[in-house]
Amino acid sequence: MMYGSSGVPLPETTPFSGVKSSLESMTMGPRVAATAPRGISATKRSAKTFMPSSFRRWPNDTASGPRWQRGCIIVGIMQKRKGLLAFGVAVLAGLFLNGCLAPEGDPPIAAFSFHPQGGEAPLTITFDASAAYDPDGRVEEYHWDFGDGSLGEGIWVQHRFVQEGTYRVILTVFDNAGLSGRTAAEIEVGISYPLDVREWRIEPTTWGIRVIGVARNIGQRVIEAARVAVRFYNEDGKFLREDSTIHYDLNLAPGGELEFEITSPLREYMIDPDLTEIYTEVLHSDP
Repeated sequence: MMYGSSGVPLPETTPFSGVKSSLESMTMGPRVAATAPRGISATKRSAKTFMPSSFRRWPNDTASGPRWQRGCIIVGIMQKRKGLLAFGVAVLAGLFLNGCLAPEGDPPIAAFSFHPQGGEAPLTITFDASAAYDPDGRVEEYHWDFGDGSLGEGIWVQHRFVQEGTYRVILTVFDNAGLSGRTAAEIEVGISYPLDVREWRIEPTTWGIRVIGVARNIGQRVIEAARVAVRFYNEDGKFLREDSTIHYDLNLAPGGELEFEITSPLREYMIDPDLTEIYTEVLHSDP
């Protein structure tokens, strides 16, 4: 069982058995990692790969940001007889004693994956930064910016996006020398690409509840297999379980629609419909 920064257990996901993963499949999502020389800003390599930027944390910085440097250079009125040597000693002393010289070494490499890759709002996503590493030290801090005004810390974290939109999630890692690495990825909330859930509803049954709805292929490729999954929570926001249905041999062309039904043993009174989440995973027929 994995835990995020809030201490909440990460929900188990139902495996998509019998089908290999693809670009939009049910793996932990795109792995975002790359190396870059120090001082190079982040640049987009491809749709899901980014060049991380790096910067140095001064020795007297805090995790929330750098402090103002004070007394980095000692300037005083010096008598002429003390000469240039004394002035140079004073300047160097100020630099070393007040932390104006940056730490040495290579910055850490930031990398993370996430799951699911997208879905209807609200949507809880699990983030995993265990792939981040430091070439000549160790990574000690993991700081997350989820792009919606919320922050987090930790190797594994969960975050719930409550509104539809595109969010740029940023991971910044710090190593034991105070150096940092940064990377980012964009997450679409409100769209399950390429199999988008157009409509769905929850109905009670004699054995529990069921979720029925319609999904459409909004991509440009034929979908061979698909999984539609639903996550249920109670009114306190506690995760209860995930149920899903798998459709094989679909041959669902772009623009085609899929009707689905997902059954669950949970009773209607046990769940909060406003917190229920739904997302899709697919396998394409072409490589």
